[in-house]
Amino acid sequence: MTGKSAVACGAFAALLLASCGRSWDDFTFGGSDAGDAATPSDAATPGDAATPGDAATPGDAATPGDAATPGDAATADDSSAAGDGEADSSADTDGEAGPTNCGSTQKLCDGSCVERADPVYGCSDIACGPACQPSQAVPACNNQSCAIDHCENGWGDCNNDPTDGCEADFSSDAKNCGACGHACPNPASTVATCSNGQCGTTCVAGYSDCNGDPADGCEVDTSSNVANCGACLRACSPSHVQTLRCTGGLCNSTCTSGHSNCTLPAAPEPDDGCETMAACP
Repeated sequence: MTGKSAVACGAFAALLLASCGRSWDDFTFGGSDAGDAATPSDAATPGDAATPGDAATPGDAATPGDAATPGDAATADDSSAAGDGEADSSADTDGEAGPTNCGSTQKLCDGSCVERADPVYGCSDIACGPACQPSQAVPACNNQSCAIDHCENGWGDCNNDPTDGCEADFSSDAKNCGACGHACPNPASTVATCSNGQCGTTCVAGYSDCNGDPADGCEVDTSSNVANCGACLRACSPSHVQTLRCTGGLCNSTCTSGHSNCTLPAAPEPDDGCETMAACP
């Protein structure tokens, strides 16, 4: 026992004896019967039985630093709280379809993982629109650009420009009649047409196909042809006519002396030549 501990024990013993109405003088030390029977040092000295320093000192039994210091307890709480917080954070992340949760070919759009190449959500690897919607076509994405997978039946992307979709209507486009690049011919005085994917022609105003040969188009100018004046095979009448003439689809022939051409009937009525035997009224 150190000197410091001995002083503490002595003070404690004196205090204990005083509380019992005794003093050190009541005890005999040095070998007497009373001393041999029960001396403070042999029988039950405070220092041997239960000294504050040996039996249960605050530092040995339960010091705040060893047993449950506020710092240690708080550290445990903090650790638990941190653990709880991490668990909650992980739960939140798992519950949300975040970018890190999407696959390598996906992106986050409207809270869901979608394929980057899904035309519905645009073709960008990052942005979610606008949607790729080429007209008359099934859309596709190509190198983050809106493209055409294939055209709807009867339509074609003949200019290879996905921005206007499948622009050619094979049923009526005379430049792409039935297929891309199949242009309908337009011989003289005709306008090329396409109907149900089949080529045809119409005549420009004042012309007609009077011989039925599409190769030479609308070969007759019915505005001035006296054999086909105003229509195919409608010839100007030679009756009392000096010189046959067709102007603007009407037979206005010059008449012989004493006759006049006053009625000028229009097609499809036949021409009557110089029908009047006098001057026109």
